[in-house]
Amino acid sequence: MTVGPDRSDLGRISIAPAPTELGVVEIAGNRPPITIRKDTIEFNADAFKTRPNAVVEELLKKLPGVDIDPDGKITVNGKPVSRIMVDGRDFFGETPKSP
Repeated sequence: MTVGPDRSDLGRISIAPAPTELGVVEIAGNRPPITIRKDTIEFNADAFKTRPNAVVEELLKKLPGVDIDPDGKITVNGKPVSRIMVDGRDFFGETPKSP
C-alpha cells in the first residue's frame, strides 16, 4: 500500500489489542489520634495501645484530657461528657459512665 498526498483513504487498519495489566496499588495512610469537629472530639482508638481484650475504661484512661472519677463519671478537659459514640452509635446510652 502506498500513501501519498492524493490518497486520503487508508482502508481498514487492524491493531492487535495489547492488554497491559497494572500492578497492585496499595494506598495506606495514618489517621490522626485526635480530631476536633465543632463541639465534638473524636479519638482514634487504634492510636492508643491497650492490652488485647481490654475493657473500655482502660482505653478511656489513656485518652488525653479524659478523667474518670470514683463514681464512674467521665469528664473531658474538666467538662462532663454528655454522650459517647462508637462508630456513630451511642455506646453508653443516656448517661455515660465507665463500666
